[in-house]
Amino acid sequence: MARYLAIGMLLLIFATASSPQMARTVAIDQCRADQVRWATELQALGGSEKEPFDVLVAALGQMTHCYSLDAETRDSPVNGYLFTNNFIVRVLSERQSRFLVRHGLVQQFEAEDAAGAR
Repeated sequence: MARYLAIGMLLLIFATASSPQMARTVAIDQCRADQVRWATELQALGGSEKEPFDVLVAALGQMTHCYSLDAETRDSPVNGYLFTNNFIVRVLSERQSRFLVRHGLVQQFEAEDAAGAR
């Protein structure tokens, strides 16, 4: 009988430890830590140049997901996720613009855009 009680207690502990609320709390804590890390890294001198384009796109997706997950900070007037997203979008946009200039594609882009190719 004691053995079944011990097994039952272990199952209860494991079920509680892996509850959706606990997972959500861990996810939010991880989101907040990642937001601080991304903001710090990208704002450091030359930091936005270190990461490849695809990594920044993934970070943008992560920060967007975190924004939707973290209701506690969502209504804050100074939302770290939105700040970081805006910063990443600016970095990506600048890289794309420099690519167009570097490869002489600005006029072609503008002409096609004016023609409605979007």
